[in-house]
Amino acid sequence: MNMSDVFSEQEIRRGLGTKLVGKDIHIFDELGSTNDLAKTMASNGAPSGTVILADSQTKGRGRMGRSFISPPGVGIYLSIILRPTLPPGRLPIITLGSGVAVARAVNEVTDLKILLKWPNDLILNTKKAGGILTEGKIENDEMSFIIIGIGLNVNTEIEHFPSDLLPLVTSLKAEKGEWISRTALVKELLKQIEWIFFQLEQGCEERIIKEWSDYSTTLGKWIRVSSQNSVIEGLAERLDETGAMVLRRSDGQLERITAGEVTIIKDFK
Repeated sequence: MNMSDVFSEQEIRRGLGTKLVGKDIHIFDELGSTNDLAKTMASNGAPSGTVILADSQTKGRGRMGRSFISPPGVGIYLSIILRPTLPPGRLPIITLGSGVAVARAVNEVTDLKILLKWPNDLILNTKKAGGILTEGKIENDEMSFIIIGIGLNVNTEIEHFPSDLLPLVTSLKAEKGEWISRTALVKELLKQIEWIFFQLEQGCEERIIKEWSDYSTTLGKWIRVSSQNSVIEGLAERLDETGAMVLRRSDGQLERITAGEVTIIKDFK
């Protein structure tokens, strides 16, 4: 690890310039899961914009209970507490907006182009470089809080990934060919998350959906969506106004998909 890149609240705050995100910043050498701590802190009244950042995680989580490998000194593992005025049905679009924020931040700092696989995977050169885990608490039909969890392989060496994952995963350093400042990337992430959040609070969902679609690896592909109760195949046509995937099945029927594990089968010709 480059010793100049040890996380420091002072360095992250230097020139950050956000109004909300980063209001409180909590940095840990090691956590079980930043999302788990964020949920506890949010339930205990932590303000909107609170950031939890860990140098490593021992129980990092992805979607559907999968583990997220979180070694020390090389990745970004952070969670942000937000308290939106959006209705609960807009939770999926917050996940998509967070993906846009990560793609913007990575491009700004590294010139690399992250692509987005619905609903939450961060893709570089067809391999997974990270993911987003959005969780929330709903009370009285309102979002009490949401947690945006971001895990990103920044300077992870390829040989440090488990051998069974090697064909599937990558890091920013592996694709860029040079070391990348995690601190610079965290700062840009916080700025972009704030921008996306304010856009959504102002009702600019269409703008976020359009930008997500520009980064998408999923739209225009024939895909399989697996959930606990079903497996559906069809053409990923578009996102609706809530961020759900609109799938056209082989019989022409449209299906609205809000969650599931996506496998891209082929380009649609």
